[in-house]
Parts: sequence; C-alpha cells; structure tokens
Amino acid sequence: MAAAPPPAADSLVSWLDTLPPVAGVRPVDRIPRNVTPLQRPAYRRQHPPDAQHAYVPQQQVMSLVREPGGVLRWRTGATSTMVSRNRAGRAALPLGEVVKQYAFERLDPSSVHGALTSLDCELTPQATCNTAKNGLRRLRHGSLEPFDDSSKAAGKKVLLIIHGTFSNSEALVTNGLQKIPSGAKLLADAEKKYDLVLAYDHATLSASPMLNAFDLAALLRPSPASVDIISHSRGGLVARWFCEGYADPSLKRRVIFVGSPLAGTSLAAPPRLKSALDLLTNIANMLRMASDFAAANPLFLTASGLLRVVGGITGLAARTPVFDAAIAMVPGLDGQSRVGNNPSLVRLRSNTGTADFASGHVRYFAVKSNFEPKAIGWNFLRLFSKPLHQLGDWGADLIFDGQNDLVVDTESMCEVADKRVIAIAHDFGTTDRVHHVNYFVQPETAQAVRKSFGIS
Repeated sequence: MAAAPPPAADSLVSWLDTLPPVAGVRPVDRIPRNVTPLQRPAYRRQHPPDAQHAYVPQQQVMSLVREPGGVLRWRTGATSTMVSRNRAGRAALPLGEVVKQYAFERLDPSSVHGALTSLDCELTPQATCNTAKNGLRRLRHGSLEPFDDSSKAAGKKVLLIIHGTFSNSEALVTNGLQKIPSGAKLLADAEKKYDLVLAYDHATLSASPMLNAFDLAALLRPSPASVDIISHSRGGLVARWFCEGYADPSLKRRVIFVGSPLAGTSLAAPPRLKSALDLLTNIANMLRMASDFAAANPLFLTASGLLRVVGGITGLAARTPVFDAAIAMVPGLDGQSRVGNNPSLVRLRSNTGTADFASGHVRYFAVKSNFEPKAIGWNFLRLFSKPLHQLGDWGADLIFDGQNDLVVDTESMCEVADKRVIAIAHDFGTTDRVHHVNYFVQPETAQAVRKSFGIS
C-alpha cells in the first residue's frame, strides 16, 4: 500500500499523484502550483483539461485547500476561494491555496455498503471482505503466510495480533514491531513460546467490531486452548467482543490493548465527521513529511473514500448536520463512536464491564499515551483538540475535549465501564514522541507485551 517517496522535499501534490485511486473518486483540475488563485480562471480558459481530468456536471467536486497557516481542509466545489462553514459564531474563512480537486461520483443509498467494502479491500487486502480470504495469517520465521485451515488452531496455545481502523496486520508486524530490534526479538521469542502466532485482518469500515469478533470466533472453532491478543485501536473492541461475547467460556484469554477506544473515540462521534476527515488528512500530510508513507497513505485514502461514501449521499458539506449524522452509514466507525447512547458500547460496557479482569480466564492490560507535539508542523492540532487550543481560539472543529493520541481519547484507553479501569501495562504519559500510528515502533510497547504475557 505504501507509495514510493515523491521526488521533491515539499511535494504534497506529487505525493497525492502517487496514491492508488479510490473507487468513484478521481482528480480534476491539474493546475500547476505556481499559478496563483487569482490567475486560475485565466489559466483554465487557456488550458482546458483533458477528458480524463475534466469536471463532470453531475459529479460533486471537493477541493483540498491549504489555508495560510498550513492547515488542510476539504471544501465543497471547484473553487479557489474559501467560504463560510455555516457554523454559528464563525466568520467566513480566509482565502487559501487549492492543492488538489477531486470529483466524487454520486452514490445511490443501496450502493453504500458496496463502496465501503471496496474501500476496505483497498486498505486491508487480506480481510474477509475479499471472499477468497479468511482473514487469518500465520507468522512463521518472521513472515506472514496464509493460514487457510483455521481448525489447526484447535487445542493450541495461540498469540493473536489484531490491527486497528484503516489498517492491516503489516502495519503492526512488518512496519511496526519488526522495525525495531526489541520488537523483532519479541516476535521471534513468541514463535518459540506459542504453538501458533496468528494475525487477523478484518474490514474496519463496512463491518462493526462486534461483527468482526463474530467472524473471528467462527474461525477459531474448535477452540484453541488459550489465546493471548495484541490489539491496536479498534482491534481492542474486536478483542473485547470476542473475549466476552463469542469465545468459548473455558478459553483462557489475555489481551493487551494498545491505544484502544474501549469507551469509544471522539474522532468517530457523529457531530464531528467532517472535522475528523480534515484531521486525518492533516495527520497523513505530517506523516508524509516524515517519510512514513505506510501510515500516511491509508489515512488519506480513508478520508477521500469516506468523503465519497458519505458525501455522495448527503451532498457533501452543503448540508453539514446531515453530513455529520451520516456516520451511522459507516458501521465500522459507528461501532466505536464516543457518545453516551452508542448502543453497542453501552451493552458491552454494562454487561461485561464489571467483571474481574485482573485474574481468572480473562485478563486485560492497556498501553496509553497523550500526544502533545512540540514540532511546529503539528500546529493544526490546536484546531481539533481542546488541550492544544490557544486562548480565544475555540473552533467549531473541536473533536477532543481532553487528552488524546491523535485518534483516541486517552481516558478511553483503559476504561471498560464507567469509572472502571484495567491494569496499565505502560503509560507513555504526555509526550511529543508517541502517537496513535507509531506505538509499535516503541521499545516500551514491545516490553509491555512481553511482561503482560510472560514472554521470556
């Protein structure tokens, strides 16, 4: 999924051109960056686009705009000017540079699930959204290989790795733990300790965590003797549903949750979907500048893909309240939405959240972080996170009310029920080093896994 690095240091447009296409989304208006916004109308008259990149009237166009402060935002229409966001108390936004424009095919409501499944297959090729795959692979001699006969896990001692949203097993294994000596050693030792080391790829947009867990439980029948689970992000919710809702009661199971939204994430809250897609786009751009393309590319593809899915139905940002409420059309996000009336999380937390997770057949551990960067390029976070806001700059884009790791609220990472937390395997505290997409290249994370599961 990772693209080759673009040729120039300041090459946002070049990077965007390297990304694989998202179904139903295509670039339009390839105007050179040295053409100023005021010069664009004349340029369009003198250089009409070819058929491949021409604007089609029945399609909705979104512009990726860079504001004077460097923040990237998605705006409705093929325009070089900024418009008011129609939010109470906000004046019209300043002009900005149109970086790229995209045409989004309109979707019939009955086509939403298919579009989400297509996006899942792009982001997580080994997931069960591809009918030729069962989602399980085995780590053997450091490489992920097919594990087509899941019945071979019966009665075995298993270590299971479950990735998070917009991700895949390679993000945790190949581009994660194996990139650092302590992580590679952990996996090598795990192959000696366990009968099987498995990775589970699952659709993170078209299916809810509960359904992912249902599929996983069906695969692991007959039951293993024991399962230890390394989970990241929403993979933690998949692990909880598996352990407490679907697994054989006699199965011994332990889970370490790394940056997991056990109480949901504000990034998936319905009133903030448009702002969340802006935030993901800015995070992707920062990761790009750090040459972390394996993490940057999926974030941008997800943002543009969700704009197509949700915007194709609601008319994009033209009707903001409808757009925000449309998160219900994305089961994978809706299932981890941090709102008080989230039915799946309410059931999970109320029916299982009072159990003793420090002993017995189910044991839990958590790794958490609060990311507060010092590097100037991360200044866009003040628009989305209350702790990073500057005095008097309270915006309608606010996503996080408290500490977070860019994607998940920190207090949600160990809270299995109201006022009930689980054991902390490692707390990175407030840091400018550890955020949601780089936990698995931190030696402390590998050590927390090793300690929690007794991998010597």
